Amino acid sequence: AFSAVGLSQMSIGVDLADVIPKGTPAYDFIDARFKYFNLWNFDVVTKGIQYPTEQQAILDLHDSILQSPGVTESATLWITELHTFARNS
Repeated sequence: AFSAVGLSQMSIGVDLADVIPKGTPAYDFIDARFKYFNLWNFDVVTKGIQYPTEQQAILDLHDSILQSPGVTESATLWITELHTFARNS
């Protein structure tokens, strides 16, 4: 299962726009970046999973996250890399 409880309430440090003087090229860049390219990276942490027997469940979880609204891209899943390595070895 996937849980994002409290994700919208999470705060990490200070926004760059709060420390860069307004009216500067750097501020304009940061402002445009946040306005048009506001992406948030996240990781899914799995605990208590028996990886040898739950590989399909992990792949299904990854696929369901990719189908979620707002998810635009994904890095290659480690299990996919493992399968590719095993097939090519």
